[in-house]
Amino acid sequence: MPSAMNERFSRTLAAVLLSVGGLVAVSSDAAAQPTVVVITREEALRVAVAESPALRSAGIELQSARWGETAEEGRFPLTLILDGGYTHSASLQPDPVEGAATVSFADAIETGAELRKHLRIGTDLSLRVDGSWRTADGLTPAGEELLLGPYWGLGVRLAAVQPLLRGAGTELGEAAQRVAEAQRTSAELAQDRTASALVRDVAIAYWELWYASRSVEIERDALGLAERQRKDTQGLIDTGSRAPADGLSFETRVATREESVLSAEVQERQRSTVLSQLLGRPPSALRAAPGAPPVELPPAEASLRAAIASSPDMREAEAAVRVARLQAVTAGDANRARLDLDAFIEARGLSTETVAPTFGQVGALDAVSGHVGLTLELPLDDAARRADVARANLAVQAAEARLEAVQRQVEATVETQLVSAQAAKRRIELADATVAVAEKQVEAESARFQAGASTPLTVLEAQDALRSARLRALRARVDAVVASAELAHLAGVLLQREGMRAPSAGGARRGSLATPVRSAF
Repeated sequence: MPSAMNERFSRTLAAVLLSVGGLVAVSSDAAAQPTVVVITREEALRVAVAESPALRSAGIELQSARWGETAEEGRFPLTLILDGGYTHSASLQPDPVEGAATVSFADAIETGAELRKHLRIGTDLSLRVDGSWRTADGLTPAGEELLLGPYWGLGVRLAAVQPLLRGAGTELGEAAQRVAEAQRTSAELAQDRTASALVRDVAIAYWELWYASRSVEIERDALGLAERQRKDTQGLIDTGSRAPADGLSFETRVATREESVLSAEVQERQRSTVLSQLLGRPPSALRAAPGAPPVELPPAEASLRAAIASSPDMREAEAAVRVARLQAVTAGDANRARLDLDAFIEARGLSTETVAPTFGQVGALDAVSGHVGLTLELPLDDAARRADVARANLAVQAAEARLEAVQRQVEATVETQLVSAQAAKRRIELADATVAVAEKQVEAESARFQAGASTPLTVLEAQDALRSARLRALRARVDAVVASAELAHLAGVLLQREGMRAPSAGGARRGSLATPVRSAF
């Protein structure tokens, strides 16, 4: 009796321990499983463009380019220069009477104001007004003390320097501003391309996640069907309607389907990680919301023309060619010969009483001076200039070659995606028809098996055909959407199609890509 009680107690204790262990294991598995967040395509797009470092970097570069354009527009301002100073000087001169050196002194105060302006044709203009006050003392040849001043002086000078070689003409004078404008345009196009590429990548990553999420559902449905078939077969075996060997096929199929479910879940997690990265977030357990993607395919010829004309990659490459050509205009100019024509006209006045008479003398042009001259600066070695010109020409050729390469790439990609999209559309129709037939085939073979008129192999083949047809239908639909996104990006209409636009350089605007989004994750 005690041994029986001990045996029951041992069995009870073992059962409790097993139960506790099972609960701990379940709790550990539950804790290890991350929380799955269902996300829609629209939310994924908004979050990605709001958090994208690449898009933020493109916006910053655009701001910099716009400030560069502003700097070039104001590179030659009207400049005011004010100067003034006091000078006290002492000098030695011989005393004709005493025969020794004496010290003479002079004092001067000079002030001036000058306006300077550089014109884009290369001309430098200046207008200067200066005034002075001077006194001095010394000795006459007879040895008498001499006091000079005070003198009041006034001068007005208008001067101009016109380059005839280096820096001459508006083509060179406006080149830097045109380059800045082209760089700003290039930065705008780069931002558009970055935004369009981001939207494309997020859309593709989302639909790949959608495919993985739906694949998990299909694999789980297939597993559930296999488990029900196994259970039904076991019931037939128990009643003697089927041989025990028939149950082995369904046991094997359940194990295979469990592996397929695990593989599909791993694939979903990998796709989730890719999408999380594009969203600018740490790896998260994301799941695409239900709902099949719409399939819209543009006409082939229209797509090719639109892509070549409006492709963000093409437009950015064309802008790079424009920048290179504009920079080539000024190449070598800093090292070429300089020939400048300079001239000035000046009116002066002088008074020993007060400053007022000097204004009348300047106004009456009593003392007018003028000058015209040429200055030649001739480098004796033009190696630096030739090297600059050669490098600029090579940069133009490289930009043109890149433009041609981009055009060929766009054409090839458009052609490839069009073929893929058209094939995917046809595959969708065929796969949907196959799914409908396969569903009926599974029902028919299951019923025949229950009636003893079919074999387990036939039932399993019908189930495999249904599962494969569903996966092919999903894959074809995703391939069509991916091709459509690629074509819209290449044609430069993806942002417009998604109802988005690149953010302004000054900050986010309502409805723009930079609009912050509240998200559930």
